[in-house]
Amino acid sequence: MAYINRKEFQALLDRVKALEDAIGANVKVPTVEHILGVEEVYGEKAAPLLLAAGYKTPYEVRSASDEELLSVDGIGPATLKAIRAAG
Repeated sequence: MAYINRKEFQALLDRVKALEDAIGANVKVPTVEHILGVEEVYGEKAAPLLLAAGYKTPYEVRSASDEELLSVDGIGPATLKAIRAAG
């Protein structure tokens, strides 16, 4: 499993934006959620816990309440803070 750092993540976002600009507003370009998975955004500690709990995309994780994430076995306040900081 490959992970990318924040700089690589931002470079990917920049490429997606440039592609979107080049194509035009009438064409849908995949979002970051379609390009990156939970593993790439949340790292090797939190990702397996989130995936085991059924969170398949970063969007699903961001949409979950703190209480929902804290109910995931293995996720405590420190991990929740790191998850929220990651986006």
